[in-house]
Amino acid sequence: LQFLYFIDSKSMEVVKNLSEDELNSLRHEFEKGGDNASLCIEQFAEVLKGAAVGKNISAQDVTTERLRDLFNEIDFNGDTRVSWEEFTMFIIDTAMQGKYEGDEKIRKYIPTKASRVPVGETSKGGGYAVAAEVRTLRYFPEWNHLCKVSTFGNKHRLKVIDPVTLTGIKSTPKLPHAVMALEKIPESDILVTSSAGMEMYFWDLSSHNDVEPDRFKYGDDTVEEGTLPLRKVVDLQETQLALRWCSKYSKLFSCSRNGHLNYWSADRLEIVKTQYNVHDDAILDLLIVDQEVITASLDSTIKMMNLERNVCTGTLKGHTQGVCTLAFSQQHQFLLSAGFEYEPLVWILHIKDFHPWRLTDKQQPHHGTILGLFTVPDTPQVITADSQGMVKVWDIRTFQAVQTMVPWQQFSTSNNHARSNLFSAVTYIGKTSSIVLSGPRSTFVYRYQQTANHCCADDAPVVTALYSTVTRGIISVHKRCIKFWDEQTGLIETVFNDLVPDEITAFCMCTRGRKFFLGTLMGNVQGYVLSSGCCIQEIGSHKAAITSLCYGTGFRGQRFLVSISQGSQPVMINSDTQDSPAVPATAINIALQGCSATYGVMSHSNNMIIIGSTTGRIICSDSHTFALTHVIEAGSAPIPSWLPVTTNTRSRQNTDRNGCEGEITVVQMLGNLPAFACGDSKGNFYVWSIRPYLFPQRLLAKWKSTTFETDPSGVQIATALAYHQARGTLYVGDEKGYITAYNLTDTVEGARLLQPKYASDKHRPPK
Repeated sequence: LQFLYFIDSKSMEVVKNLSEDELNSLRHEFEKGGDNASLCIEQFAEVLKGAAVGKNISAQDVTTERLRDLFNEIDFNGDTRVSWEEFTMFIIDTAMQGKYEGDEKIRKYIPTKASRVPVGETSKGGGYAVAAEVRTLRYFPEWNHLCKVSTFGNKHRLKVIDPVTLTGIKSTPKLPHAVMALEKIPESDILVTSSAGMEMYFWDLSSHNDVEPDRFKYGDDTVEEGTLPLRKVVDLQETQLALRWCSKYSKLFSCSRNGHLNYWSADRLEIVKTQYNVHDDAILDLLIVDQEVITASLDSTIKMMNLERNVCTGTLKGHTQGVCTLAFSQQHQFLLSAGFEYEPLVWILHIKDFHPWRLTDKQQPHHGTILGLFTVPDTPQVITADSQGMVKVWDIRTFQAVQTMVPWQQFSTSNNHARSNLFSAVTYIGKTSSIVLSGPRSTFVYRYQQTANHCCADDAPVVTALYSTVTRGIISVHKRCIKFWDEQTGLIETVFNDLVPDEITAFCMCTRGRKFFLGTLMGNVQGYVLSSGCCIQEIGSHKAAITSLCYGTGFRGQRFLVSISQGSQPVMINSDTQDSPAVPATAINIALQGCSATYGVMSHSNNMIIIGSTTGRIICSDSHTFALTHVIEAGSAPIPSWLPVTTNTRSRQNTDRNGCEGEITVVQMLGNLPAFACGDSKGNFYVWSIRPYLFPQRLLAKWKSTTFETDPSGVQIATALAYHQARGTLYVGDEKGYITAYNLTDTVEGARLLQPKYASDKHRPPK
């Protein structure tokens, strides 16, 4: 038995040529784990390390981190345990599939968004929208738009939605009858809908239409701005339940509730031909594959009609109940069908008396009608979703479920209302590799975990990263998304995508860890709930990109934000009020004396706001009263006597200036000590004291480090700082990608920062 697993697309042998006795011994270890012969991640790593002993495999190749990655590869169902059956099936599947490359390896879908309103709607009042039933979701890849059909009482409407932001763009007027099916004719840029009132509507999507459309009225409803103009209405003899456009023949096909198949002319927008009695009952879906139309019906059969010869070329029988949806895998040449049965079927076309395969998952089967069935182009993925909200991802190569997603498990904030509502619509958005599941009072979005470089956290640069005690994991903030990582396994748990319309430039969290705030490229500040990603506050505070956000608590517990942007004055925002205006920080703005603020940090233990500027001036303000405590000017503080002999000072240039020599690029508090560190644009680093230190605004340390052996003339311009108080270590991240650690223990002890009332002038340099 040869067992391989893959990390970063490189295969590595962990256990090779296990004998029968060794295999039985390994199985015995699984059985000792209990819980249906399964192991947790710690037990799994210990057992696999023991199995590798004596196989001439170095300890470097069997590290705990790599075994954790292997555990997560096998644990597709996400129950944090690996059974013996899962382990052996993974071995067999790996041997069958060979080396995974590109999208051949199916990664996981990550829950990214949960909303308590239907997709494409906005919240009203207390955060709840009118409970309109979402009947249909349909994504058009060539058009790159999402269409939603909703019903509320006797009011019906179709809305065109942006697939990235999931916000409405245009909509039809309120219609008197429910929309049963929709399709787009790309040649004439027309959206076609069929209604339960036996009518076909043709809506004009062209943006260059100069002709004013006729007013479309039903009672008191009229055309409003953003409403799709109606081009034509066709009365029919029966309701059409499915629509499909064929580019090859330039025809629109529709299927009726009586089992008839209609051919439509794209130019005249009328029926030119009808194929009667194709099925004995209503046709619910159809596909066009090559020269054939494939139809699915309530009579539990699937039929294939040849368009060239106009004859039925085959009937597929295998369903016991009505068939609702069809999908075709172009890569593997499989037809998939699903409906009122809880198991999708897989067919190979044009094989006589072919018995279909069933996609069955005994551990977590579907418990409702299959609403959606999708194949992902150029991948072996098949996606199914049922009316109970369960979404499953299948590998068509092995006919096995590789991931199961249940909304009330992944989205903890939606536990109550997700369980109490049936879901009515689902779609797959190829542009963003997302699954959208919607119901009357909820919308859930899952996005595929993929990046162009699999070794990177995201394709976009990291704006900031921090550890959250609430989620007990790492939060990485990127230009377009925020990712939450598990501290134990390193896997992504949740992703919030496209929270802002432009780019994220600043991030901060409240002290309780329940909310976070984003600064954007356009100068806006937005507040979100950490658990769900719902926006609760939006303020336009600046005209340029926000460079820094500080969260603090003021007088009588008032919580506020300080927003900093280059080219404009810092402002304060009340974080507890949704419509709170941005108020200029008067004392700070006066102290800046016309220069721009660049970076800010909040000291909660010392009740201080520290703000750096473009000229090197540093302003210190009281966070309770917002009164100015002191200003550190460039060249205003005495130089420590040890500065000329510090080993980190490679050059004595500019030692005549004892303050900040350049623009402040980053500021960091030294834990709860009365001091902070900062870096400037000329590669200098400083440690300054603040109150309640006996000598505030005293320069405790200053150095310039050239740490690059390949470039001795280069300087280290800091872009990020972090301080580990227990170790007394200052970590500096610079613009060249280096991270340098400086030991400030001697500096802290020499200045007696731990005893601020007994300060000493015997400063010591950092190491």
